[in-house]
Amino acid sequence: MTILTDTQIAQYAYRAGFRNSPKAQDLTISVAVALAESGGDTAVTHKNSDSRHTTDLGEWQINNYWHRDLLAKYSWSDPYANAQMAFIIKTKRGGWPQWSTFNNGTFFKYMPRAIRAAEAVQSGSVTPLPNAPVPTGNVDADSSGIAAITNPHTWLRLAMIVTGGILVLVALVLLGWEGAPAPVKQVAKTAAKTAVKAAVV
Repeated sequence: MTILTDTQIAQYAYRAGFRNSPKAQDLTISVAVALAESGGDTAVTHKNSDSRHTTDLGEWQINNYWHRDLLAKYSWSDPYANAQMAFIIKTKRGGWPQWSTFNNGTFFKYMPRAIRAAEAVQSGSVTPLPNAPVPTGNVDADSSGIAAITNPHTWLRLAMIVTGGILVLVALVLLGWEGAPAPVKQVAKTAAKTAVKAAVV
């Protein structure tokens, strides 16, 4: 069992592609999420109580059902590989809401530590990590059309986008109806707001 320091987590996350910018503090959040999910333990596993009896693996707790294609290519107990899978999930598979500790706000209490670690790494004031191992497969697992089609998240997002589009059309029709009663227009506005949420999740 290896427990990574906050700075080491930030270094692996940075090497995997996470960055802080004026628009997003993804490097900082990645450290806070890892601390909330695993405490930095590279060997930790967690069995879920869902119907599929899935297991979350490693410092970013990669789920062995939803991301089984990634786990077939990367060694989850290797901190660099685990960080790369987390980066793919963040950028291509639904973002931070894929982690329960982000959704329930648990990661917030680790933000002060994460901020310090991320700042140290981005400033270059820490000792560099040794060369990271090369993963046994394509770095971008989603570049495969088959992987995209078989990923359940692809179909979920498609359904939400279609639903959002339908709601937008309904809202536009109702809002353009000059004689529409006030309650109808209010329903249209609500539908438009719902459509936006459905389209961006």
